[in-house]
Amino acid sequence: MKKITDTEQIRAANRKQIIGALRTHGPLARVELCDITGLSPATVTAITSDLFSVGFLKETSGTAEGNQGRGRPKVNIDLNPEAAFVIGIQPSVNELAFVLGDLKGNIRENHTVSIQLDRLDEAQFITLVIDGINDFIAFSGVDRNRVASIGIAMQGPVDSATGTITWSPALSIQNVPICEALESRFNIPVSIANDSDIVALALRHLNNYSHDSNLLTIVLGQGVGMGALINGQLYSGSRGAAAEFGHVKFNLEGPQCRCGGRGCIEAYAGDYALYRDAATIMHLPMSDNHRPSEEQMEQITAELKNGNEALQRIYDQAGRVLGLGMANLITLLDPERVIVTGRGVRGYEFMEAEANRAMKDALLPSHTPDIVESFEWTGDLISTGTIHLGLEKSD
Repeated sequence: MKKITDTEQIRAANRKQIIGALRTHGPLARVELCDITGLSPATVTAITSDLFSVGFLKETSGTAEGNQGRGRPKVNIDLNPEAAFVIGIQPSVNELAFVLGDLKGNIRENHTVSIQLDRLDEAQFITLVIDGINDFIAFSGVDRNRVASIGIAMQGPVDSATGTITWSPALSIQNVPICEALESRFNIPVSIANDSDIVALALRHLNNYSHDSNLLTIVLGQGVGMGALINGQLYSGSRGAAAEFGHVKFNLEGPQCRCGGRGCIEAYAGDYALYRDAATIMHLPMSDNHRPSEEQMEQITAELKNGNEALQRIYDQAGRVLGLGMANLITLLDPERVIVTGRGVRGYEFMEAEANRAMKDALLPSHTPDIVESFEWTGDLISTGTIHLGLEKSD
C-alpha cells in the first residue's frame, strides 16, 4: 500500500477547504477563496487547476469589474453540480427514505419506501437497503459511475468509526455492520452518523452558521436529541454514544422515560412526555405506542395559543428542565451557539421564557443564554445533512 505523505495530506486538506467554501458560499473569485480559506494565491490556483482538470469546477460570469457594471467581467469559480452525486439513506420507524444530492449539496431527488423495518433480521435489512439503492439509482436516472459516496442518518447510537448501527428504535437488531456491507457491494465510501449529528452538520453548512466551529444542536421531537460539532468535527464519543442529551437525568425519581430510566430530560420535554402530561388536563385520544402524531401535537399547540394556563404550566416545567440542561452544556463545552430545532420546536416558544430564566439562574457570569436560538424545522435538514456527510467523505 502506498504511504500517504505529509504533503499529500496537507494538499488534501486544502482541497477540502476550497470545495467546502464553494459549497457554502457559492461562486467565488480566486481572491475571495484566498480570503475565506486563508490559503495563498499560489495554493488556490494550483488546487483549482487540478479540480478543473477532472471536471469538478466550472467558471461563471459575475458582476463586471469597474464602476456601474462597466469593464471586464469578473470570473467566478463554482462547483460543477453534475460532476458527482451522493445517495443519502434514512431508516426510521416503518420507512426507508432515499435522497440524491449533487456535488454542491443540492437535493435532487427523494423517494420513500413504507416498510416495517423492525420485522427484518440483519441479512434481510442489508439486502433491503442494497436493493433500495439500486432501485433508487434507476428511479433517479443518475449515472451510477458518478455516485461518489453514500451517507446514512440513523436514529439511535451508531459507531461511526466502524460503520455500525449500535441500536435504533427503528430496528429490532443491533450491531449491524451496514457500512462494510454497502462498501463491499458498491465499492464507494459509506459514512454513518446519528440523525441529531446529521442536523448539526446540515446547519453548519448554512451561511449564518458556517463560521461556528463549536456548535450544539438540541433536536426536539418524539425524543430529545443532540448533535455536537467540536472544533469543526462531529463528536460522537469513543463508542458512538456521546451527546445523549435527552437521557441526562434531571430527577432520579422523575417520570418514566422510554429508555426505561426515570427523570431524563426527554421524559419532560419529548413529544410523548408533553402529550402524556397534557392528557391529564385535556381530553386527548391515546397515542400510538407513545408516539403522538404531528396533528395531535398541533392540537396541543393550538390550546397553548388560546391561553390554556394549565397546559402552559406543563410547558414551563419542560422549559426549566431544558434550560438547566442547556446551562450545563454551555458551562462544560462553551459553544459559540446552541440551536434548538426539530419537529418539537413548534412548541419551544412556550418553553423559552422558563428555559432562559433557568439558564440565567444556573450559568456563571462568564456565560450567557444569548447564544441559544431556535431554528424552524424542515425535514430537509436531515436530507441535507446526510448528503453533506457523504460529501465530506468523498471530498
